[in-house]
Amino acid sequence: MFRKKWGNNEYPDMGPEGIGGWLILPAIGLLIAPFTAYLSCYELLQILSEGDFEGAEIIYPGITLYVIIDLTVFLLLLIYQLVTLTAFFLKKPYTPTLMIINYLVGLFISISTNIWGTALMNSDPNLALISIMPNFIGTLIWVPYFLFSKRVKNTFV
Repeated sequence: MFRKKWGNNEYPDMGPEGIGGWLILPAIGLLIAPFTAYLSCYELLQILSEGDFEGAEIIYPGITLYVIIDLTVFLLLLIYQLVTLTAFFLKKPYTPTLMIINYLVGLFISISTNIWGTALMNSDPNLALISIMPNFIGTLIWVPYFLFSKRVKNTFV
């Protein structure tokens, strides 16, 4: 086993640590995520401020509720992502839990909004499936990584 020197003392090398290796990819994702959540909120606010929802409600009953709930969810997600981002770069020990919750909640939001939106607007379900896949694949990769990675365990202590 390799040894690290710290002053006059030697310590066993516990493996990779720090925000490097594959951990760079979630870091980049965390830096981008608040901007995408903000843009989603902005677009929804534009729809709400412009909208003639009486006409839209006739064509798509429930669209107003859908937009308001979507906006609320994205605002809450934005706040959560900022908290997670801060914990990540401060290397807080609870960061892996926040990240796992972030991925699982993101997948749940993606599935529920796509299913609801597809049902509401009678659109092609295959488009909803295509929209859900990136979140599904990301969750499938990163949840186990944050559960079992030595780098994660050594970085967030």
